[in-house]
Amino acid sequence: MRQGSEVAVSEPAPPSEQQHRSWPTGLLCGALALVIYTASVSPGVEWQDPGRHQYRILTGQMEHPCGLALSHPLHFRLARLALALPFGEPAWRMNMVSAICGAAAIGVLAALVVRLTNRRPAAFLAAGVLLVAHSYWQMSCTTETYTLAATLMVCEWLALLQYARTGRPQWLVLVFALNGLHIANHLLGLIPLATYGVLLIERSLRRKLHPGWLLACAAVWIAGSAPYWTMVLDFYARTHDLRDTLHSTFFGGGAEYGGWAQAAVGLNLSASQLKIAFLSLGYNFPSLTLLIAALGLLLPMQGSLKLFRWVLLAQTVLMTVFVMRYRIADLYTFFVPLDVMVALWFGLSAAWIWRRLRSLTARRAFAVLLAVNAVLPPLVYVAFPILARQGEWMEGRWLHRPHRDEYNHFFRPWLRGDHSAAKFACEALERTGPGGWLLGESTTAPTTAYWYLVHGGPPGVQIFNGRVCLTADRPDLSDEELVEFVRAGGNVVIIAGVCTEIMWSPGFTLDQSDEYWWRISTSP
Repeated sequence: MRQGSEVAVSEPAPPSEQQHRSWPTGLLCGALALVIYTASVSPGVEWQDPGRHQYRILTGQMEHPCGLALSHPLHFRLARLALALPFGEPAWRMNMVSAICGAAAIGVLAALVVRLTNRRPAAFLAAGVLLVAHSYWQMSCTTETYTLAATLMVCEWLALLQYARTGRPQWLVLVFALNGLHIANHLLGLIPLATYGVLLIERSLRRKLHPGWLLACAAVWIAGSAPYWTMVLDFYARTHDLRDTLHSTFFGGGAEYGGWAQAAVGLNLSASQLKIAFLSLGYNFPSLTLLIAALGLLLPMQGSLKLFRWVLLAQTVLMTVFVMRYRIADLYTFFVPLDVMVALWFGLSAAWIWRRLRSLTARRAFAVLLAVNAVLPPLVYVAFPILARQGEWMEGRWLHRPHRDEYNHFFRPWLRGDHSAAKFACEALERTGPGGWLLGESTTAPTTAYWYLVHGGPPGVQIFNGRVCLTADRPDLSDEELVEFVRAGGNVVIIAGVCTEIMWSPGFTLDQSDEYWWRISTSP
């Protein structure tokens, strides 16, 4: 190659040499990530969605009460396998599934960057950026589905790169097989599926793919996604309602909620939504990472890598548009796939910049900049909760829970030593007492029910999420039954906020004198 010739993101190397270099780098990055995430992982039961996942997995309830779209059958089955291990708190084992998947995605990403750039330092940089991204780190420490989705997505990219370089359709078949598993875990896999579908059509129209390979791609995708679509067929067989089945399949919805159709496909984009989205993205990368990654988006790729670049660029645009306009309370969790994409483009850009710095002084300065860039996010995560608490920046924006430091819980990604949910469950059960009823909501009731089923508590306690009992097989709670129980002297404890999920009849009076624990009485 001539000195100064144009090479966008990689110096060509034989594929065998790149493969030889990529896997040791990936294994090292993945192993280091696993050490850090194992040290950071939550020791047990958690709040909100992770707590509900833990309760469902513990009790074997694959179908989510809020709809099929939230069931995540592949993750459910992997976590059920973790329960078979003979050591550790069950919730900790479920949390470790996320840690292992988070580390695996980092390892595969590092291997991918080596194959794209032929530079191992760029792979370490990309892995480090992803390792400390807030949403990614936090979702690797609790029972969630996003790091498994990230692992499958990066594996898709690796197979896509092999197809782009070799033209062998077997690699494209593997892409669709992996995406089928992606869909079986989380419907975010539909976004990369759209780009693969366009690629498949383009290859077919240009006669670069035999029709038989189209059938092979469809077959393996159907097989991979089977854990999900078999649930869909079962739902329809039970309900005989096609409209409800499709709504639940793509947007969720059930007895507790109407689903997220408007949030998922709505086009209303407000200034406040954009503000939250950009702040969330900035908190994931409180450094120069986004600027450096943006340069990576602009870099051309040569030869067969053009196909890979266009597919990844399309996925990045689609995922960014979807996440930035998705109006849900826990928006920060959906930044996990964007974190992975930013890390990839960052690694490509860093390799390109390094190649163009000819002087030793310039390279040393860039190395110092990258070192500062790597350590800055954890420092921000240490300092920001302290400053936010002192300034009371978030007061009135969330509902406080006993034993939980809201600022640390939401703004620090590591969950090591976090026993707040367990302490809450113990206090809730103590207040309820033998034979009592505890009425909670989705943030707290599954968490408490998990603790009661695993560790026990006062005998005869019934725990309700709204009106649905989580600890006994019985009909939903009715007003008449509640009136009878209260008038008979039964103890009913209501977790503050549950009135938002239960429409109380006029005959009930709530005593809200306690900030966290309410009581109920009936009219004479």
